[in-house]
Amino acid sequence: PQRFTFALRVPEWAAAFRVTTPDGKQLLGRPGEYLRLTREWKSGDRVEVDVDMTVRFTPGGKSYPNYVAVERGPLVLALDKGASFDLADINQAALKTLPEQLTAQKPGLYALPGVVMDNGHARDVTLHLVPFAAAREYRIWLPQPAAAPAPGR
Repeated sequence: PQRFTFALRVPEWAAAFRVTTPDGKQLLGRPGEYLRLTREWKSGDRVEVDVDMTVRFTPGGKSYPNYVAVERGPLVLALDKGASFDLADINQAALKTLPEQLTAQKPGLYALPGVVMDNGHARDVTLHLVPFAAAREYRIWLPQPAAAPAPGR
């Protein structure tokens, strides 16, 4: 056994960060800080980390007012033309929902309800989002749900 400190950095975006120590204690970390575990460590000790990967909408601020980016944990998600619906212009897509309704279709592919303007009418679509690094023809900033047009209007 050897005594040392094991430090885990809690990401700023983590809404919840829980650690279970080898002796079963549960500790909570605070975003942007280090969670330090100082103890006698022996071979085979395990630390379990549970990080909340809640989906969130990040406002566009002054540069993109009334727009949001969709993020899940450390990932920025992008609406990708190749992974999404058959549309000539992904710039017509808008979010229709809250981030809690994001569903994982398969690893690296997420879906959110959305709307798209089609000949002056809004129609419901499923927006497929991928991690930004995997996107080819993409769009990150999307109209926030409150600004999205209602279908048939």
